[in-house]
Amino acid sequence: MIGPGYARSDVRVEAFHRGDMDALAAAADQCLEPVWWLATAGFTTTLDGVLTHIGGVPEPDEAILAARSIVAAVLVPERRKDIRSPEALLVAVLTEARTQLVRRAVVDGRAATLAADHERAQLPDGTPNIDAALAAGEPPEPPPDRHFVRSDDPQTLSFCEEAVAELDERSRRLVELRWREAKTRRETAETFTCGTAAVAAHERRIRRRLQRGLAKAFTGPSFGPAALDRLLCRASGQSSLPLITRERLRADILKRTFQTAPRPYGERLRWGLGAGAFAFALWLLMFFRVVPYYDDDVYPTPSVAVTCDGPCAAGGVANLFVTAPADARFVAFWVSGDRALGARLVSPLLISPYGSVFRLPFGARSAHTRVPYPARWPTGLTGTATVTAIFTAERVSPAALAAIANGTRSGVLTSTTTVNLGT
Repeated sequence: MIGPGYARSDVRVEAFHRGDMDALAAAADQCLEPVWWLATAGFTTTLDGVLTHIGGVPEPDEAILAARSIVAAVLVPERRKDIRSPEALLVAVLTEARTQLVRRAVVDGRAATLAADHERAQLPDGTPNIDAALAAGEPPEPPPDRHFVRSDDPQTLSFCEEAVAELDERSRRLVELRWREAKTRRETAETFTCGTAAVAAHERRIRRRLQRGLAKAFTGPSFGPAALDRLLCRASGQSSLPLITRERLRADILKRTFQTAPRPYGERLRWGLGAGAFAFALWLLMFFRVVPYYDDDVYPTPSVAVTCDGPCAAGGVANLFVTAPADARFVAFWVSGDRALGARLVSPLLISPYGSVFRLPFGARSAHTRVPYPARWPTGLTGTATVTAIFTAERVSPAALAAIANGTRSGVLTSTTTVNLGT
């Protein structure tokens, strides 16, 4: 223990310095409660030689923003390197809390001097003195059981209880687990046998429903997530920081904490301008055709070619070569020409054993590639024959393939070549 009401988290110094997220999360957990208590209950400090009361932040959600800013400011890389122990971390956080909370209080009008005896007599009992805590290197005592005006009001608590009772059974169970029993999101997900994302989405739906109901029932500012957490947890007093609020606050702090310090803005600007200048110079070189433009890239044109082992003649073997379009996966080859007696022939030249297309040979979409299967010219074919390569992205039926070859169906990319056949 490092003070009344505080559970100390072991901070592994080396992991903490290099920005290990588990170490940073442990450090944030150590700092959250003291910062929350100071932000919400207020404290006294000496400003310009005069004892001054810094009033607490009046709304839970405003206090959450203040706590997030304070802890995240201490965990930045350039300040982490000087922190060697949990005690040093606590002193750094209290110092940052004093600076930020005093500045906020002066702007909001919550800073009051206590120069006279009657002014000091009005100071709430148990208000911690942050200067004394810093001198001792110890956290301040937890504040007395003060209350937030709206989120601790009996009427709003009663309204919240009635609203929860009207929820469906699964939602009521979620409220019990997350807000009343302080289960983590992962533990709740295991209970519901679902993912943590589903639990988070369900939580948001419950909050939105309560926010709409509270906005209709009560005038004034809307209830933010932290205020709703207090209502659902039945929490009261400044010293109560619900687990679900702590989880969200820790996650927000870690999102704002870098493992390594970002480069200075001036250096990043120089790199950006340099990259822009290089890109512009490259564009000029392409514009004046010093280097190739992207439109100059040559893409293979779909094509088909045929060779023969010896003279090309009916009944002989044909070797097929093909270059396919980029989106094609299958191909089939048909041949058309005249028979000896003048009849027109349209016949498959090379198709799959099932009468349909077959897969393209490897590399055919980027270069002229030989088809590894031999084809045979139909018997009776003479004169000039036209070979058609039919490219498809999906398998097609034999009937559809025949319709494409006969020209009665369109919408499929084809390529043709002609061959003179001897007798």
